[in-house]
Amino acid sequence: MVQEKIQQNFKARESELQTLMKALEFHKKFHSLVSPSGATDLPTVVISSFFSFDDAIASVSQLKENLDVCYRQQFETISSEAPLGQSDLPTITVNSVHTYEGVKESVSQMRTILEKHCKDEIKKISRQGKQ
Repeated sequence: MVQEKIQQNFKARESELQTLMKALEFHKKFHSLVSPSGATDLPTVVISSFFSFDDAIASVSQLKENLDVCYRQQFETISSEAPLGQSDLPTITVNSVHTYEGVKESVSQMRTILEKHCKDEIKKISRQGKQ
């Protein structure tokens, strides 16, 4: 009888420990970023540790492809509608080699900075949780 009570007590404490561990993991993953001191009007931003820029990079790549297709279609439409042999029309020179390297570089830099900031915040939270 005493041993059964001890086992029940042990199971209850183990269950409580699991609940606390889950809560701790949740707080580590979804803790709001700390606002700079004195900034009270800034919105709260929640960052998941599973967040990555893979979707954003894929979306930007898809957008680039869509813009390229749209550009080509519009250029062909305008070119086919222009009457040939009329010298009074202005000449338009279009560079079809348009790159988004600057955008890719900026997104990459933002990703690096954000990942570092999130790791630093998680370390701070871990230290605060251990105290």
